[in-house]
Amino acid sequence: MQRSAPWGHRILWFVALWCLGVLATGAVAFAIRLWLYQPH
Repeated sequence: MQRSAPWGHRILWFVALWCLGVLATGAVAFAIRLWLYQPH
């Protein structure tokens, strides 16, 4: 039972970092799109 703990931790960290990366990428793309489509 002790060997499965690090695996769960690693998977949780991977999923959390992946979600953060996806959210950050979406936010950056959204900001760039807003900035580009602004009437100058």
